[in-house]
Amino acid sequence: MPINTASPQDTYDHMFGSGATSYSWWQGPTRTTGVDETSKASDDWSVEVTCEGEDREDITKMVNHAAVLKAARKFVQDPPRGSTNMAIQDARDLVFDADACDFDAGTADELLQFIVLGEVVFC
Repeated sequence: MPINTASPQDTYDHMFGSGATSYSWWQGPTRTTGVDETSKASDDWSVEVTCEGEDREDITKMVNHAAVLKAARKFVQDPPRGSTNMAIQDARDLVFDADACDFDAGTADELLQFIVLGEVVFC
């Protein structure tokens, strides 16, 4: 079976169409490029998000297609403490079987935390 890695539209939809940034620790998205008014994402889309720190300073990062796939690969290879089996499976699907991928707000939030913070802090 050939690898079916997520497209830029897939990664945008799963990360920002899932409702992940509606959790109270997210500010943003504050700046989005490469996405039109119908949520059609270009190959070079990017979204700036800020994660509020409880006992640390807020951290702001630009998230894009490449960052999502890179983080998904790391998430699968060495799941961070606090990650759920469902988020690990969704990350695996994002890289290897995009048609089976089904992030919800919670699992997408875990991957976004990993991208921005380098760990899953909020469970």
